[in-house]
This record gives sequence, C-alpha cells and structure tokens, in this order.
Amino acid sequence: MQMRTRGGGHDYEGLSYLSYEDTTPFFILDMFNLRLIDVNIEQEIAWVEAGATLGEVYYKISKISNTHGVPASVCPTVAVGGHCSRGGYGNMMRKYRLVVDQIEDAKLIDVNGELLDRRSIGDDLFWAITGGGGASFGFPVGTSREALLSRSQQSKRQRKFKIKSDFLKEYISKQGMKSIFKRMQELRSQTLTFNPLGGRLNEISEFAKPYPHRAGNLAMIQYQMYWDDSRTEAANQYIESTRLMHEHMTPYVSKNPRQAVFNYRDLDLGVNHNRKNSYEEGKVYGLKYWNEVNFNKLMMVKSRVDPGNFFRNEQEVPTLESSSRVKIADSPTEHSSKSFKYLGETFQERKRAE
Repeated sequence: MQMRTRGGGHDYEGLSYLSYEDTTPFFILDMFNLRLIDVNIEQEIAWVEAGATLGEVYYKISKISNTHGVPASVCPTVAVGGHCSRGGYGNMMRKYRLVVDQIEDAKLIDVNGELLDRRSIGDDLFWAITGGGGASFGFPVGTSREALLSRSQQSKRQRKFKIKSDFLKEYISKQGMKSIFKRMQELRSQTLTFNPLGGRLNEISEFAKPYPHRAGNLAMIQYQMYWDDSRTEAANQYIESTRLMHEHMTPYVSKNPRQAVFNYRDLDLGVNHNRKNSYEEGKVYGLKYWNEVNFNKLMMVKSRVDPGNFFRNEQEVPTLESSSRVKIADSPTEHSSKSFKYLGETFQERKRAE
C-alpha cells in the first residue's frame, strides 16, 4: 500500500493522486485543510501550512504590505508544500533566488508519526526536504487579490497536457534557432518557454540544496503540449510529438547528464519499481534532477529516516538497502559526506552494529 500526498494537485505526472501501475494500491493524504498563513511583516517572516496555495500566500501578504513578496511560481493554484520541497522557482529568482533558499524552519511528520521541527529534523533531513521532495522523507505540514484565492486549475491545466524540461548552458546560434523553429512548425502546437537563470542564483553552491541548477546555466526550458481530444490514440500522438521536440533539442542543452527540473516531474526520465534494482533505477532520473553528489546524499538521508521505504513513489529517493555497494562522488563542499566512500557497506555495518 502506497501513500499519495496531494497539495494543489500540480504534479505533472499526476503522482499525487494516481498510480503509474494500475495494480498498485494507494491512499491519498489530502493537505487541503492545512492552509494557515501567518505573516509577520515586522520580522519579515511567514509561517505557511503545506496545503495553502501560492495565490493564498500572495493575497495574504498583499493585504498587509505592497513592498513584500515571495520569489515563487507565477501559478497561484500551486500548493506551498510541493512547490517548496522540490526547489520552488519563480520569476524573481535572479534577484531573490529560490524559495528553498529563504526557508528557515519547517515542520514534518516522519515515518513514525512524529511531528518534527527545524531543531528535531536535523541539518541533513532539513537539507533533503528543501529541494529533494518531501514525499520521499515524510510529509511537510508547514514552512516558514481575490482571484488569487481560487484553487481551481488554470484554464490550460484543465486540458490534457505533457510537460518536459531542459537546461541551456550555451547560447544557441542563429542557425540553431532556425532549426528549432522549423521543427516546431513540423510538429505543430509546440510551446517552448525559456526562463532566464543567473544573477544571485549563481552565488549559491550546487550542493547547498538538493536543487543543483545554479551557476553555469543560462536558462531553463519548459516544453508544453496541450490538447482537447479525449481519444487515447490522439494522446499518444501529442505526447510523442513532445518527445520528438525534446529529442531535437539534444545538441543545444545540458549533457552528461541531461538535466531536468524536479518541479516538472517527467516519467520519461525513468520509473522506480521499488524492487532490488531500486538504486539503479533511481539513479537514472536522480542524477538529472539533483546531480550525483546530491542524489547520493539524499539516498543516505532517506535510508536513515525511512529505512523501510514507506514513503515511496515512481520517482522516489531510494534507500541504500537497494544496493550493497554504492560509491559516492566527492564534493568540494561540507555538504558531502566524504567519510562515506562506500555508502552501502557503511550502512550495512551500522545495521549490524544495531
């Protein structure tokens, strides 16, 4: 039995309320009623429960101040819990960085049903849930205009869609742009959105949070395909069209690995079946979302706080028990655990000692 945690219902692959395999039983933990927002303008701090939407947060702040805000998404119906735990980017990120760079405290219910705060969470788990996705470690319950109060999906999101992502590290030549526009015309109905990066994002190490897409990235690309035809055949055609556009962009985007943003979950990058090859399956998408150092650290934290892998889904952070010998890459920062050269061996030794 799996648990699905639903906040605003914006998981692009629907994993907050669906199962990839029809045979997997699950129940839904709906965060809808956890919507308290407490804003202290004097201290410039806001406590927000995980089920509140970004629109509700923006509205609450705007009623108190016209000079304060949150550097989060432009979509008002995204819930705070999912947005923040996966990184949380917005149009102000070049000046104010990511939402996770602003979080000072959090409350999390762990696998034992204990309510943890920043002090009891500890540094490693706090690091993990500010970019590694709360659904792999527990479920976050809180972090530090009238139309914005609506929880209804935006008109586009009420249609069928497929979303993919990329990161641009080098400028695209004029000839390259012509090739891209030509392919978009051939495939039809393609939308590519370029979100510029840089600025103050570059001041923070790629290891400071699980979200690693900092210095060296010029822009994030979002591929969007929408359609109204309800036939399965039509859906397959539109999805394949998006994949072909993504494939055409290969020469122009990041490589080894080809990076993707976790806020735009994409099951094309890999699926974890939670079996004996869980680590190998997780690494396929994990290196694209988080890089190797961050992925291995997330796995180490996961193994400590949820060794039985209760909090799991099709793109989870796996546990160390899924591999007996996992080599971790060195990081030049204090955020890597250099003493854990072979995490699998170390974990097994600790378990034997217990």
